[in-house]
Amino acid sequence: MKLKLATLAVLASLSVHANAEWMVSLDPSAFSDKEEGFITSDDDSDQSIIFDCEDDTLSVSLIEEYEERADEELNSDLSSAMRLKVGQETLDFGPTEIVRRNSHYVGVESQREKDAVRALYMVRNAKGPITMGVKLDGEPLSMTVSSAGARNAADRIAKACHIDLTNKTW
Repeated sequence: MKLKLATLAVLASLSVHANAEWMVSLDPSAFSDKEEGFITSDDDSDQSIIFDCEDDTLSVSLIEEYEERADEELNSDLSSAMRLKVGQETLDFGPTEIVRRNSHYVGVESQREKDAVRALYMVRNAKGPITMGVKLDGEPLSMTVSSAGARNAADRIAKACHIDLTNKTW
């Protein structure tokens, strides 16, 4: 009986740990004494919310794995929209753009840094699930990730990108 309880406790902690992290990647910039990098929801799926910091500029995207034709040009004529929901708070992003992140991922990216900063603040302070969605030519796609670990990841990218999340000027 004790072995069963111990096994259940270990399995429960493993599943929470696997769903409870945001990945952080920060590196020194080659052109300044600052750091650059990104944080991403780490839910082992083919979609991810990602915040990028480069040259003290923050952006946010919802990306999806897309390897069918990596050399294919993206159709930038498609209309796109992006929305973030955290608890009762919703953020409709301003202008968005369809982007190719690399040869494996495409996504929709916010073109307004003010929206990215507000989104980072919302993710940082989330107490429950975080849902992000996009519409491409009216077709919706959304994903929900855990907020566990988001505060630490958001604090690290904010520090690297010199963003004060306590100053709500967005």
